[in-house]
Amino acid sequence: PLVDPHASSVAYFQKQKQYKQMVEQGKQKFHHSFKKGMAFFFENGVVKKDPVEVAKFFRNTEGLDKTKIGEYIGEKDDFMLAVMHEFAKMFHFGDHPIDVSLRMFLNTFRLPGEAQKIDRIINAFAKQYYEDTQGKENAEFADGDAAFVFSFSMVMLATDLHNPAVKKPMTKEQWLNNNRGINGGKNFAETFLLSIYDRIAAEPLKINDTTDHAPTAAPSPIDLASSSPTHEPSTYFQANSVYHVKDMFALVWYPVLAAFSVPMENTDDAKVVSLCLDGFQHAVRISGLFRMDLERSAFLTSLLKFTALESQQRDKDKDKDRAGGGGGSGGMMMSMGLGGAANEKMDAAFQKFKSSESIKVLLNFAFTDGNYLQESWTQLLRCVSLMERLHLLAQQEAEAKAEAQGSTKSKRIVTEIKSGEVPVTEPQAQLDNATSPPVAPPTILPQAAKTSSSNNLNNSKDINNNNNSGASSSLSTSEGESRVNVDQAFIDRIFVHS
Repeated sequence: PLVDPHASSVAYFQKQKQYKQMVEQGKQKFHHSFKKGMAFFFENGVVKKDPVEVAKFFRNTEGLDKTKIGEYIGEKDDFMLAVMHEFAKMFHFGDHPIDVSLRMFLNTFRLPGEAQKIDRIINAFAKQYYEDTQGKENAEFADGDAAFVFSFSMVMLATDLHNPAVKKPMTKEQWLNNNRGINGGKNFAETFLLSIYDRIAAEPLKINDTTDHAPTAAPSPIDLASSSPTHEPSTYFQANSVYHVKDMFALVWYPVLAAFSVPMENTDDAKVVSLCLDGFQHAVRISGLFRMDLERSAFLTSLLKFTALESQQRDKDKDKDRAGGGGGSGGMMMSMGLGGAANEKMDAAFQKFKSSESIKVLLNFAFTDGNYLQESWTQLLRCVSLMERLHLLAQQEAEAKAEAQGSTKSKRIVTEIKSGEVPVTEPQAQLDNATSPPVAPPTILPQAAKTSSSNNLNNSKDINNNNNSGASSSLSTSEGESRVNVDQAFIDRIFVHS
């Protein structure tokens, strides 16, 4: 097993990862119910139940449902009202006109539909804006009430100008009349009012915009890694442990698998095939070393697909069914046009190359990474099983073809002889016309003659036996060579794609 001398560093990153996962889960709950979502955040220690901490969380956390934030801070609950005021304090409005400041404020959430909630939120904004602009050049308001009334008036103007249901939008004259005497009994400067009217007419305020959709499904690992829960600048750490590889690989393994599989399937370049297979080897090794079962199984299963053994098995079974049912030939069916025959042959040869290389890589894992494969030995054993089955099917097909060819040849010769197409040879004719010779009476030979005759007969038998043995051996050798060649030819056909 691997020994990690920097466990504390790995533990820190694991804790950060768990925190992010907890935030993502809470976002889903917050989207459906802000009360249940906040209860989840409080119970799991994501955020403390403190108005300042909750306001910071709303301000800095990306991906929270903005509509739900508006509903939460608009509630009349004392804690939620405190959160709303702390939330407004996190903005610095002193250097911006009031309409620009209101845009900044509303960009972080969406105003709820209830008038009372809108009133409370706008009141908190106006109070904070008035405090921030005291003593500044843009201090246009006599008191906080004037800022509140004017802020509400801007919301009404934005709704009137950009709501399609309004047939006659508010004119500039109406805008000026609506805001007379609201600044502590005094009027605002006309240029001040008209400039705000023009800016709001050119660009609407995001009051209840629904273009920002909250997440409705669990985030992918890439989303989890790339989205920080805060706006704080990213911090980079130097990896000091091999176990960091496990966390990084867990985030990128799925797109890496696609990056290897898609080119491997579509390419006709041997170099690309070699690079993809190298990638498979490294990915299986990493997932095996760190006991990442899902990742290891995914890469091996994909690699097994590129061996084409399963597809060849299906083709063989279909051909066998067709042959058994008399519905077609038992060989592989290849449909190609006359103009595309050469391309089909070239594609088949390259597919055979990819299949062969994939099989080599897959089987090589048994020797290099066998101790780390665990349940993934299933893929390797399946590869071996499919190869053996296809080999046996090829042998059976070869034997059946050889037997069929021999039987057909014998029948053809007999038919030709019976029909007279094959002339009978002269020795055969003489043999047919010859009469049986008379049987001679037995002759009693001397002992010496018997011995000589017996020796000659034995010698003759030995010679005949030797000749027959040589002929049989020669025939056996010739048939053996033919058998090997036929088997090899049919084994090579395993990788031919129809």
